[in-house]
Amino acid sequence: MRIFSSFLAALSGLALWGGEIRGADPVTTTPPLTDAALLAKAQAEAQEAEARRDIPALVQALTEESDAALRLHQFDEAEKLRLQVLHVQEQHTGKESLAVSDALLSLGWFYNNLGRYEQAQEAFDRCEEIRERLSGSESAPVAEVLNALGSLEENRNNLSLAEAFYEQAIAIREKVLGLENPDTATTWNNLATLYWITGDYAAAQPLFLKALAVREKAFGPKALAVAATLNNLALLDSSLGDYEEAEDYFQRALAIREARLPADHPTILKALSQLGLLYVREGDDIRAEPLLVRAVQMEEKTFPADDPDVARSQMQLGLLYDRLKEYDKAQPLLVRSLEARRRTLGTEHPEYAASLEALARHEHEQGRLKEALPLYEQALKIDRQALGDNHPDTLEITTNLAYLKLELGQRDEAMKLAADVADAQQNALNGVFTFTVERQRMDFAKTIEPCDLPAALSDPALLAQMVLRTKGVVLDSLLEDEAVARAARDPEVRDLMAKQRLLQARLARAQEDASGIAFSNSPEAVADRQQMEKDEQALEASLAQKGVGSGKTRRALATAVSDVQSALLADAALVEFIAYNRYAGRLRFEPAYGAVVMTRDSPPRWIELGPEAAIDSEIRTDQKYMRKRVRDAALAAVLQGLHQSLVAPVIAGLPAGIHRLIISPDGNLNFISFATLLDANDHFFG
Repeated sequence: MRIFSSFLAALSGLALWGGEIRGADPVTTTPPLTDAALLAKAQAEAQEAEARRDIPALVQALTEESDAALRLHQFDEAEKLRLQVLHVQEQHTGKESLAVSDALLSLGWFYNNLGRYEQAQEAFDRCEEIRERLSGSESAPVAEVLNALGSLEENRNNLSLAEAFYEQAIAIREKVLGLENPDTATTWNNLATLYWITGDYAAAQPLFLKALAVREKAFGPKALAVAATLNNLALLDSSLGDYEEAEDYFQRALAIREARLPADHPTILKALSQLGLLYVREGDDIRAEPLLVRAVQMEEKTFPADDPDVARSQMQLGLLYDRLKEYDKAQPLLVRSLEARRRTLGTEHPEYAASLEALARHEHEQGRLKEALPLYEQALKIDRQALGDNHPDTLEITTNLAYLKLELGQRDEAMKLAADVADAQQNALNGVFTFTVERQRMDFAKTIEPCDLPAALSDPALLAQMVLRTKGVVLDSLLEDEAVARAARDPEVRDLMAKQRLLQARLARAQEDASGIAFSNSPEAVADRQQMEKDEQALEASLAQKGVGSGKTRRALATAVSDVQSALLADAALVEFIAYNRYAGRLRFEPAYGAVVMTRDSPPRWIELGPEAAIDSEIRTDQKYMRKRVRDAALAAVLQGLHQSLVAPVIAGLPAGIHRLIISPDGNLNFISFATLLDANDHFFG
């Protein structure tokens, strides 16, 4: 750093830790100076004058040196240099200047990123006071520090306060800077991240997309700011269960960062960890493990032991090892993560709750139920207070605690928790359906699993409610949106529908080449189809927002079991077959089939039918025999087997007086004809 050293030499009269830059010498009664002394004094004054003129260059040099130290994870040195920048600016421009506010903002971000929140608060508050006094409360400089305060409160889990700061910053930036300004996009991105954290996906998605469009236009598609928003969209899609699109966003963001940043940069390590977690959610442990291991090893080597990102990666790797039943590897990682978060974030933070829940799962899976119980209960208390009952993290803890209570014989408490889970699941579906397209609704519905816990509890009433409200809910939501949109008199809705129909027609034609026989696979044709599919999905999402809308309950999710029962004839029963995951204890599950039977005059009944693998094997044999037209005896044996597995248990559980059945299949049961099944006397079921 030659330029930095030269400035320190030139500023030999500047004390960077509490001194001040000397001005002109005061009048004194000291004796006259010799010629040599006069020459030395003139040279010193010239150096000081030169130093004053080059203060911006000194600040830049100190800042670059601090950034270099930060990249090397020399945090004490980086802090010292940032404090020097602040002191230089205070001595050069006065303690109430915009230059000082800039130094304070930089220092505040430094402390915020290291988790030193009280020091960050002090720096940001002083910065805001200076900027309000000099620039006015509705200025862009004030919006900049409001955005920083939003980030600080988000890190401290004061989420309502963080939202208020972000909204103030957005209001100012949109007014002063406009809707196409990158700074405006930054706060959109930050507010969207906050909404994602709180589980408000409908509010997060449009803000992320707006921020991405502005950043791509302002900086180009390969900018680091673009990578940040791509990464955030990946996290959102992962939460929605849209793993394919999430992986695409993650890979695009990672490619940008790896091209621009060193391999051990914090954002790259965090991205590796997040991509690894996505693979865990997909069940792809082979791809997940090396990414999570690499992230943990590099972070532990380069970051402080209590760094929040290190703790997060440790927990995720520990959960993966638990999933692989490598409990000895998981234990130390989970404990280190928990202790680091306790020291850094305190015992009321959702990330501390996440580590508590991870350790509770670890104990639960190994059958140490009494050890797991207080961990679950403490985590649930924190998340209910910090995130609310409907947040995905709260939902996961509540579900696992209900299973634990069931295993401990505390059935009544488990039933209460199951009712909370059911309410949260329905609220989640209702919220996601207000802004997503069909594919995303299908993906998210797969993450809910609404019947597993009621089935484990053998609770027919709750099972009947969840089956009626969630089975086929995606299709019903799409039909409801279409009906509402068609009935709307809003010209904008009608215009959106016309555009959608036109795009759908173009997509249909795009599947054929000029001869009308086969679709074209040329790069141009593929790119054109992909763009039309993207545009059609955007229109579908816009129509969803114009349809039932946020805050209104979907008709399927408002279905009452009693209303369905009252619509049945006295001698009829509705048989709702379901594919679910049968609970086997210790958070282990087995795919299975069951049936909920509803009649007009009797309470709902729950019937377990057996493992999915055995029944699906019979279904595949039936399909094969039907295609190959095998001899009647062999086919009859298969049809009798399916009758014995699926129909006989239902008939045995029917109340007296039932003579007709209304069958509603699920899963692979949709691929068999119930009417052709044979009972033990070779009579067709139908």
